[in-house]
Amino acid sequence: MGRSAIYNRASVSVTIDGETAKGIADGDSAIRILPNETGAAVDSGTDGYILSFSNNKTGAFEIDLFPTSSTLAQLISFYKAQKSENAKAFDITVATGVGEFHSLSGCGITNIGEVETGGEKGLKRTVKIVVGEIDLDEAT
Repeated sequence: MGRSAIYNRASVSVTIDGETAKGIADGDSAIRILPNETGAAVDSGTDGYILSFSNNKTGAFEIDLFPTSSTLAQLISFYKAQKSENAKAFDITVATGVGEFHSLSGCGITNIGEVETGGEKGLKRTVKIVVGEIDLDEAT
């Protein structure tokens, strides 16, 4: 399994389908990029081993949003469109405070999330998004 990237909300900006994400919930792990990739694998048998390399760039993206977030409203409209003839994939860009720019393309929502409550009002919603291709740009 590839390494996960978890980002501090204070030093990150997220753009979803060209719109800057607003209303990201508090916490150091409110934004998560989860690659499915395995860099290399070894299969062994009676005749030796086979080393294979993967070019799998799929994965997932998760974001925690406040219930009043305009980005949550945007994603809910995308989710509803996915269930109709208006379905379309969208792109996400994550820019970190250390100069990394990650591109996530071919995205679709797998779960719009349930409101997590801490009492009388909702605290956050975790939206889960499947990603067709993740391009992780490492800081130099």
